[in-house]
Amino acid sequence: MSSSKKTFIVKPAAGSEGCGIFLIKKFKDIPSFAFGAPHVAQEYVDEPLLLNGKKFDLRIYVMVTNLQGPVTAFVANEGLVRLCTEDYKKPASDNLHNLLGHLTNYSLNKLSEKYVHTEDMQDEALGSK
Repeated sequence: MSSSKKTFIVKPAAGSEGCGIFLIKKFKDIPSFAFGAPHVAQEYVDEPLLLNGKKFDLRIYVMVTNLQGPVTAFVANEGLVRLCTEDYKKPASDNLHNLLGHLTNYSLNKLSEKYVHTEDMQDEALGSK
């Protein structure tokens, strides 16, 4: 399987906490368990921004109070950064299963022995959430 082909991330339509998510290069590689419920497939961004070699996402919270006329919105002073616990490697047939390097879901990464709780951080160390 060529690593230059597109990668797709497939998620259960009614899923949560990273359960049932998988990566594929070819639609024929969708596992049989996925055919029992609706799933959503989307192209996976395989060249993401990295933080210390790890994939991350940002959660910025906005409250919109008015949609009619001028939009009124407030942005929270604090947000959230979630990081993978494994270093990112571009998707290839030998690492599609390594979800801890591809998914930032807290519920998955908190189970890793490499997970760093914010309270446990020292000096300039980077936590996982």
